[in-house]
Amino acid sequence: TMYQHSTAFADTLDRCFSACSEMLTPSLREAMFNPDSAQLDNMAWAQPAIVAFEIAMAAHWRAEGLKPDFAIGHSVGEFAAAVVCGHYTIEQVMPLVCRRGALMQQCASGAMVAVFADEDTLMPLARQFELDLAANNGTQHTVFSGPEARLAVFCATLSQHDINYRRLSVTGAAHSALLEPILDRFQDACAGLHAEPGQIPIISTLTADVIDESTLNQADYWRRHMRQPVRFIQSIQVAHQLGARVFLEMGPDAQLVACGQREYRDNAYWIASARRNKEASDVLNQALLQLYAAGVALPWADLLAGDGQRIAAPCYPFDTERYWKERVSPACEPADAALSAGLEVASRAATALDLPRLDALKQCATRLHAIYVDQLVQRCTGDAIENGVDAMTIMRRGRLLPRYQQLLQRLLNNCVVDGDYRCTDGRYVRARPIEHQQRESLLTELAGYCEGFQAIPDTIARAGDRLYEMMSGAEEPVAIIFPQSASDGVEVLYQEFSFGRYFNQIAAGVLRGIVQTRQPRQPLRILEVGGGTGGTTAWLLPELNGVPALEYHFTDISALFTRRAQQKFADYDFVKYSELDLEKEAQSQGFQAQSYDLIVAANVIHATRHIGRTLDNLRPLLKPGGRLLMREITQPMRLFDFVFGPLVLPLQDLDAREGELFLTTAQWQQQCRHAGFSKVAWLPQDGSPTAGMSEHIILATL
Repeated sequence: TMYQHSTAFADTLDRCFSACSEMLTPSLREAMFNPDSAQLDNMAWAQPAIVAFEIAMAAHWRAEGLKPDFAIGHSVGEFAAAVVCGHYTIEQVMPLVCRRGALMQQCASGAMVAVFADEDTLMPLARQFELDLAANNGTQHTVFSGPEARLAVFCATLSQHDINYRRLSVTGAAHSALLEPILDRFQDACAGLHAEPGQIPIISTLTADVIDESTLNQADYWRRHMRQPVRFIQSIQVAHQLGARVFLEMGPDAQLVACGQREYRDNAYWIASARRNKEASDVLNQALLQLYAAGVALPWADLLAGDGQRIAAPCYPFDTERYWKERVSPACEPADAALSAGLEVASRAATALDLPRLDALKQCATRLHAIYVDQLVQRCTGDAIENGVDAMTIMRRGRLLPRYQQLLQRLLNNCVVDGDYRCTDGRYVRARPIEHQQRESLLTELAGYCEGFQAIPDTIARAGDRLYEMMSGAEEPVAIIFPQSASDGVEVLYQEFSFGRYFNQIAAGVLRGIVQTRQPRQPLRILEVGGGTGGTTAWLLPELNGVPALEYHFTDISALFTRRAQQKFADYDFVKYSELDLEKEAQSQGFQAQSYDLIVAANVIHATRHIGRTLDNLRPLLKPGGRLLMREITQPMRLFDFVFGPLVLPLQDLDAREGELFLTTAQWQQQCRHAGFSKVAWLPQDGSPTAGMSEHIILATL
């Protein structure tokens, strides 16, 4: 979206692509624009992608009228900073960065860890294990790198000393001795690089000082830059001493903003140009607001152009006269303020949805449901469905596991509702021919509705084709739905696909409203249960960057998911991770009563065997007035029954669910009130254009 939003960004990025077109196959353009590309996991593509993005973002801000006083680059980002300052051209830097990334990929071994303690305390321990300091990102935020085995022992020792750390999800050990074999070759590659005098001062994160072209032209400068630690926080301190108070990050996420805020929260402005999972226009508009508040001189009349007549606001101070404080009306209570924030997002984000396409996808999935269920029935009973067969006969002849009796009943009843089967006296018979020959064409059609996310139809086809194997116990459902522990299809569906993205945006809006209405400096403790692949988490955590006195506890019943979440959200140092079984008393698992302000549950509570008991387990964890924020499917969805149904345990509250897996909004309201919640509301609101999208964000308040 940034490429479409800004001409300056797009033109500069195209120039970067051209500069390294002969260095990379597939091209950098393909790697950056293809959502299914795995190339960005490779440093040969990842490093030029970072530098290209940052150079292009800087070009956007220059086109907006912003000229920086200084530039600082973190690690490979210093190449982008040198271009921004005028020392090098794009054509000089991009091929060299490609070479740098390719060489480092050859050393893609080792590991890295962020440790939340000071450098002086940690260095003796690091030397003991022969590890290298890779970066100093803050007075209490250091990064070490080295061989995996040594790093593992180092981390175990940190745990013994109660020192917090976070393993980084990287493919190599940057700024470490493991790079020694490639340093000579990289220095040779830099031999033809010549720096010109710059127009903007650059602060080196190698020397933590302002440097000029003479330093950059030292034969071994970029060699030392690759090998020695990144002195990021020391460079920020230099900029601060020189009067810098507004720090604008050029990177694709706000990682450096988070580092800077920890050190200079009260006497500097930290502004992001881009945030992961955020619309480019929204982030840029927020950045403009922050720049205006910081007093930055920009051509505001051009940036905020309009047809109306402009008038001069009075410059004299207004008279101060005190009046009584009005009582807050119920419509402005915090819970309603949170819903108002979510409602605004629900209305705005709905305009970006292609509802006819989503409906076509739903219809396509329904037709595939009939094919896969009929295929299951034939595997179990042959042609018995032609003359009629009951569910128990299908179970017995197919040797299906008893735990799947409820699922089979739902699958068969779905076919009746859809007009594919008829049921008379408990016996099912085909009501019309099932279009098995259309399966491949339907999967192709489905892929066309999936916005380029091929992982979605791949997951559906894999689960549908192996439905019998899962229900007969021949294969584990987890191994089918998450092959080799991968969760691409599920993760994309819940996080990136427009359907999931819409509800995640609403949830993020509600969370934003909760944060904005809490008392200043009041601690905020959030517990996420059943976090799974972190699809919704990825939208919530960016809303919490910079929130003081914050703790976010990510939990799941599976250690696999908590480990993967720890890697996925490694940039958020306020997140803790642990296992939690929702069907057991939470307090017996180490979670204290009345200790959380908010519990987040995204498409998980319906998967527990008894929703009422699950809510009873969660309610005591909330403080008085605490809230439960749920993302839940609220209508039967064929896709979820035949794909994810084998993961669900036998239900113990079928009467409350009226035989279905998913509850309606009215049923959720009833369940929450029985569990002790006084208020229950949901978004999208009834009657809105998106109310029939089969999901809702539900907010229950004690």
